[in-house]
Amino acid sequence: MEYIITFKNTNLAIKAEQCLLEQKLQIGVLPLPSQISAGCGICLRVKQNEINAALAALADREIAGAGVYSRVTENGRYLYEELSIMFTNK
Repeated sequence: MEYIITFKNTNLAIKAEQCLLEQKLQIGVLPLPSQISAGCGICLRVKQNEINAALAALADREIAGAGVYSRVTENGRYLYEELSIMFTNK
């Protein structure tokens, strides 16, 4: 399983990417999947074992997100489920 973090605007997505790379987390930048309607058009992919560290780093830097989604592969397709994890500015 992986996680997708969406953002309200591209500026926040870029700041988040820089923040997480500084933390040496393995992330990927992706176009927002068509199954997800919340966000600015780009999102970050985070590995399962790094999601807690990623969300903590973003909260510490006061970078707000739009949502967090789990991403699993089933029958060769990605399936997304919105999680109740939300993070906002302090």
